[in-house]
Amino acid sequence: MFQDVDNNALVYLVNSYYSQCLDENTIAYSDYCGHKFAAAIRRNNVMGMQFHPEKSKEIDLKILKNFGEL
Repeated sequence: MFQDVDNNALVYLVNSYYSQCLDENTIAYSDYCGHKFAAAIRRNNVMGMQFHPEKSKEIDLKILKNFGEL
């Protein structure tokens, strides 16, 4: 899902909630005020994103394109 996306790419995230996820299921992290949390997870054939892939322009278009090609 994150092929050809820079590790430090910025995406639109506006939530006050987050879930505690096992590191083995986390495929992307976010850091807010020094607090690291899962921004994207994957387990078997289920994937989820905490950020809004429809709102961050070119980066999210790439993520959505990659997702669609999985």
